[in-house]
Amino acid sequence: MFSAIKMKDIITLENIEQFSVPIEEHPLKWMFLDNETSSISDEHKDQIFALNSQAANFLWNVESQFKIFGKEFFQGEFFQDNIKWNSEDKSDQEIKKWLYNLSIPFSNKVFVSIQPAWGFIMTWKMVIKNHDGLFRANDQTIWDKTLNWGLAYDHNDEFYFGKNRIYNSDIESEKLAEHNRMIQEAMEQIEKNKNIKRDKFLQNPYLIDRNKSKE
Repeated sequence: MFSAIKMKDIITLENIEQFSVPIEEHPLKWMFLDNETSSISDEHKDQIFALNSQAANFLWNVESQFKIFGKEFFQGEFFQDNIKWNSEDKSDQEIKKWLYNLSIPFSNKVFVSIQPAWGFIMTWKMVIKNHDGLFRANDQTIWDKTLNWGLAYDHNDEFYFGKNRIYNSDIESEKLAEHNRMIQEAMEQIEKNKNIKRDKFLQNPYLIDRNKSKE
C-alpha cells in the first residue's frame, strides 16, 4: 500500500540505458541482424541498448523539449559547422565512409529516438555498421548528451550534420542537468508526502484501538 518510489527508478539521460530490454525481444531487432548469420553477436549486443517503452518515451520527449532538430538546424543556424550530403545512389561503403569521416569516436554512445515507444542507445560504431537499417524510408535523428553535434537523415536521402553548437553547450547541458534535478526533487517530494500520510495513518488512535481489541 505504501510502496516506496526509489530514486534509481527515475529515468534521466545519465541512467537511461539501465531501462532497457534484451535486443532479441525488441520489435526492431531486424535492424541489427547480421546479413550472413541473421543474428546479433554478443560484442554488438553489448553496444546496443533497446529501451523499454517508458525510457523510449522519455527520450522522445527530451528530444522534443530541447528542439534539437528544429528549422534552425536544417537552415545551418544551430551549429558553426554544417554539412549537407545526398546519399542517393551512394554505395554501402560510401555511406559508411561518410559517417566515419564525421570523426565521432566509435565508443561514443548516442541517442536514437525512432517513435515515442521505440528508442535506442548505441555506440557510434553501431550506427555506422547498421546505417542501412537506421536510415531508410523514415526521417531519423541522432545526437548525444553533449548537445554539441547532431545528425539528421531526411527520407529523401539527405544527411544533415552540424557540430560546434553556436549556443554555449555548457549552458544547455546545465539546463539539462536542471531538468533532471527538478524531476528528482519532484519524486522526492512525492516520497516524502507518502511517508507523512503513512505515519498519520499508523498514528490513528482508532486504528490502535482496533488492533488492541483483537488481542
